[in-house]
Amino acid sequence: MADPNTDSAYDFDWLDYLIGIGFILLFLVDVGTDIRMAAEYFMEEQWLFGSITTVPVFLAYLVACFFALANYHIIRVDLSADFVYISRYDEAAPVWVWTVRIIFLVFGLSPVVRTVEFLYCGYKSSCRECSEETRREYREHTLDIALANSFIRIFESYMEAAPQLCLQLYIIFKTIPDKPVAGGESS
Repeated sequence: MADPNTDSAYDFDWLDYLIGIGFILLFLVDVGTDIRMAAEYFMEEQWLFGSITTVPVFLAYLVACFFALANYHIIRVDLSADFVYISRYDEAAPVWVWTVRIIFLVFGLSPVVRTVEFLYCGYKSSCRECSEETRREYREHTLDIALANSFIRIFESYMEAAPQLCLQLYIIFKTIPDKPVAGGESS
């Protein structure tokens, strides 16, 4: 077992890549099914059920956006003409990276960008061509991103997933027909 006090204890490996890619896929499936479910309710003119489905998703989206923006502020972003400097890491992110971040944030897909950043920083933290100091900085950044992602996902789970599950169960029980299921006894 690796000594937790050394940098090698936090090496980024294939399992980290698998978890990151798996998260992106599951997140996109979750967003897609939420949209489809709400769209079906609205197309069937079931306004109450469509609203019950949409409101928790939208509120969680607003909270996740707030925390994502707060997280970028916490790492002390300084704007300049050509680059956005993240002073904590002494690294400049091109304006196009911030443009992508903002576009994905507006559409509620910022966790995808954060996970791609996590995978990129994880790769750089284990890149043998980089200096030990560079790997250490990327390793720290990888852990910071993982922590921020976890924090945002926990809030999103409590604000969207759990309430939405309860509301969808309510909708299912509310829409069950009074007639017995085939093969069941009638009263």
